[in-house]
Amino acid sequence: EYYTSEIISFYLLSIYLLSGLYHLLLFFKRRIDLHNLLFGMFCLTISFYWFCRIPSREILFQSNGFFEFKTEISLVFIIPFFIITFLSQIIEGKINLLTKICSYWSLLTILGGIIAPNLSYLHKILFIWQISMIPFFINALGYVFYFAFKKNNTAIRILAGMVFMVAGGFYDIFAGLGFFPHV
Repeated sequence: EYYTSEIISFYLLSIYLLSGLYHLLLFFKRRIDLHNLLFGMFCLTISFYWFCRIPSREILFQSNGFFEFKTEISLVFIIPFFIITFLSQIIEGKINLLTKICSYWSLLTILGGIIAPNLSYLHKILFIWQISMIPFFINALGYVFYFAFKKNNTAIRILAGMVFMVAGGFYDIFAGLGFFPHV
């Protein structure tokens, strides 16, 4: 069962990795499509984050739990930045106020995680970040709904995936806060 779980994780991790590399290639072929860069970086970040969550991570981290946790939370802190920046680029073609706020918040939390002297501080920063992601997810979903309601074809196509992603994000945050068991 252990090996089956590990193989499935590597399979899914590889899908994200290849999708990220593909979108980066698309961006390098056509640099005007910034959304390909952002989606590619999002997929790569998810892939690296997922790698930090599987037992094979010991190959890279060599039982250094503190460095491993810093890496893991730094990756998770940057994910909302890639999501909201991708959405604003593909739907509106510009950086909006929500994107700027999310960018600064991601940078601040990553820096806090890097300079945190011990696990206690890292857990406090992670808790604050988890709480802050609740309104972020609501705003991101509302943003897509707003433009879908205005008949923006891109927002309409993104809407279903966004609903599933927000539901998964909420579950992950509430499971991390101890309200649900991790699956």
